[in-house]
Amino acid sequence: MAENKASFILYSDLIHTVSKLPDEVAGKLLKHILEYVNDKDPQTDDILLQVAFEPIKLQLKRDLKQWESERSMRSEAGKKGMQNRWHNKDNTDNSVITKDNTVIKPITNITDNVTVTVNDTVTVKKNTLEDRKLKFADTLKPFIDKFGKTMLNEFYRYWTEPNRSGTKFRQEMEKAWDLERRLDTWAKKDITFTNGANFQQKPDTLKDVNIDEIKY
Repeated sequence: MAENKASFILYSDLIHTVSKLPDEVAGKLLKHILEYVNDKDPQTDDILLQVAFEPIKLQLKRDLKQWESERSMRSEAGKKGMQNRWHNKDNTDNSVITKDNTVIKPITNITDNVTVTVNDTVTVKKNTLEDRKLKFADTLKPFIDKFGKTMLNEFYRYWTEPNRSGTKFRQEMEKAWDLERRLDTWAKKDITFTNGANFQQKPDTLKDVNIDEIKY
């Protein structure tokens, strides 16, 4: 019997043959059939048993051939169904479906900073220069009480100056970056900050801040 096939068909009209056999031979015939479908390769010198088993063996072979054909057709249909599910027919598909019906996806290089959300489709959102400047501004908010809005705005304007191509701003091109150290160094060089002007102008609460450059 084929691999992964755990059953076989025994037709009801076999009764016409079995009923003509002595009970002992009929019992041997059943045992012979079971050994055959379990690949035991049974042998017998009993002519009567051989004659009774031969048409059964031929029918079992025909059934096995039909089962293997139907199994192959179902497997191919399953692969086509997976192709339609996972791939857009309008695009070139380099994916491979293996023998166990799993899909191996090709590797795609991603050159931009992306966020990928996967449901039935894939949506790619670009992280724009303005988006990154807003994130940089957010990192300055915890330092309002310490340095004041005036110095932080000057610091923000300087470090968000874009390059010529407009793809990066000054802070992104730094190889090393420690924000608090940079702010301390800036404050030491900033005359307005050192004279205490920033502390006089800073608001009492975060919600009262109104700065053009940084949206606090």
